[in-house]
Amino acid sequence: MKVYLYGTPGNIGGAATKIRHLLRLLHQEVDFTVILTHPSWRKNKQVMGFLAELKIPHCLLKELPRQVSGVVLAICELQFFSSGVARRLKEKGLKIVWSNEMMWSFKGEAEAVKAGLIDRVLWVSEFQSKVEAFAEMYRGVPSVIVENYIDPDDFHWKERRNETFTIGRLSRPDPVKYPLNFPHFYEALVPGDVRYRVMAWSEEMAKQYRWHRFGPEWELLPKNNLATVDFLWSLDLFVYPLRHRFRESWGRVVVEAMLTGCPPVVPRGHHFHNMLVDDESGYLCGSFEEWQAAVERLYRDYPFRQRMSRRCSDYARETHCDPAGHRSIWLEALSFSEWAEIFHRGKQSSRAVQIMPKAPSYCYWSISTSEYADQMQACVDSARSCGVFKDFHILTNTSLEGCECYDLMDFQAQEGLFPVFYLKLAMSRLNYDYFIWLDADTRFVSVPENPLGPARHSPLHAPLSHQLPEEPGSAPVSNSRKSPDCERMLRHGLPGPVYACETAFWIVHHDAVELVYDLTRDYWQKTRGEASAADFAEAFGFAVQILCADPTNHLLTAWPRLWEQAGHKERLGEASGTGNAAILHFNKGHSLRRPLIKSQGGGATP
Repeated sequence: MKVYLYGTPGNIGGAATKIRHLLRLLHQEVDFTVILTHPSWRKNKQVMGFLAELKIPHCLLKELPRQVSGVVLAICELQFFSSGVARRLKEKGLKIVWSNEMMWSFKGEAEAVKAGLIDRVLWVSEFQSKVEAFAEMYRGVPSVIVENYIDPDDFHWKERRNETFTIGRLSRPDPVKYPLNFPHFYEALVPGDVRYRVMAWSEEMAKQYRWHRFGPEWELLPKNNLATVDFLWSLDLFVYPLRHRFRESWGRVVVEAMLTGCPPVVPRGHHFHNMLVDDESGYLCGSFEEWQAAVERLYRDYPFRQRMSRRCSDYARETHCDPAGHRSIWLEALSFSEWAEIFHRGKQSSRAVQIMPKAPSYCYWSISTSEYADQMQACVDSARSCGVFKDFHILTNTSLEGCECYDLMDFQAQEGLFPVFYLKLAMSRLNYDYFIWLDADTRFVSVPENPLGPARHSPLHAPLSHQLPEEPGSAPVSNSRKSPDCERMLRHGLPGPVYACETAFWIVHHDAVELVYDLTRDYWQKTRGEASAADFAEAFGFAVQILCADPTNHLLTAWPRLWEQAGHKERLGEASGTGNAAILHFNKGHSLRRPLIKSQGGGATP
């Protein structure tokens, strides 16, 4: 069997490592020639040495004869179609076997399918093969499911117990693979002395999390800073949360971590349930509480962690690294005799990026049309009366005292999304670290002790009032609003549990403004065609819970001295101000006769 492999058998990077292991697996049965993607690879001693050891010849595309016969295999080559390489290989008479590896198509891939360039497509998992876009694109094209083969000899088990408990992850430096709350998610997993290690990091990654202050406990390594096995040996746990809408086609690095003895903690769904046995060779997690419980147990119980380390390695070798089984499937996948679909069963600087701590700046802001002018003025007056002298910025079409006013001009309700619309359009131009939104019908009772406390390590905060049941129609309704749709929020990517969100008071970091706007508007737009569309509270609540790792830190009851809804739990009578919160919000069911100022005795005086 003559097979040309277009790619490079490196030892860094998922596709390059896959090619390396595949050549090692099949070189005795298959007559390979490697088509190098660039002449510079001929100067790479490691690559040239590997090919010489296996006695596999290599060439450049331009060195191939005008006409050749056989099969060409290409694995996850980003520019394979857009560069014209696929068409040139097809014109030489080769049958093209293509493995995308991702959950989305590459540039020019759809056009190549329509042009009949691809003779067979390989999927790494059934999960990948069922992607709707792929199913339509590859309709009528023969396909085979061929899971990744990982040579276990490259990933030996190693006992480890770091002096400082270390969790980390390794993936390509693509922000879409990381949850939007990633640094806060890691830091909220387990209390105590913990080290966080990540590879590969990039400027784009740093930009995505510019709202977070990475301390000395973080080590953010650039791409290819260490060999994969050396990095995995340095971790006690491999903790691999993914962005809420990202889908992993296979997850090679998870199996590599298991082989080295690093227990994986991964999200439910994707293909991971086929990789490990939950609570035996790793953990599958949904809610943040499940992530916490898994990491906490492995952190506290070293003998248990050591046993799981060995079970992970043994399970990965037995289940995913059987050379005979993989060899049989690959030979059929590359053969163009009789065949059918097969379902396999079974050195840059390593300095951490750090930001020197400084006291964050913040302001209060709101929007007030003329009908709410009196309430907005009373809100500002109440703050000044009890000693709050932080800046207030109000977008309004009238005149207010004690604050900076900006001409609201032609107010745009934006279908109820106006708070985040004006946050992005106007407030983001101001030089503050945080923006604190207040509804007009808000009153200050005392000076807030730590108004930014709920947003520590998190790009935003809004009070979460109560957990929503998954049964529709059985949740309590806050502020006379319709109850958020719990099932819908879960369907759109929330791991659960889901909470109702109060929107009369919230905090957003300057560098997360656009992200918060995009998440809110994206969710809102996706519900437009449904019978009951999401309102602002549901859409913004979705954004809050996507970005906050631990929702319990944002519960209304977690910060009782900061903000409270008057009448919440029937604690506050009509404008009585008898609660402990420094800031009170009054809905339509409560009067707003005069600002409230908390007296020295702890009560409230008019």
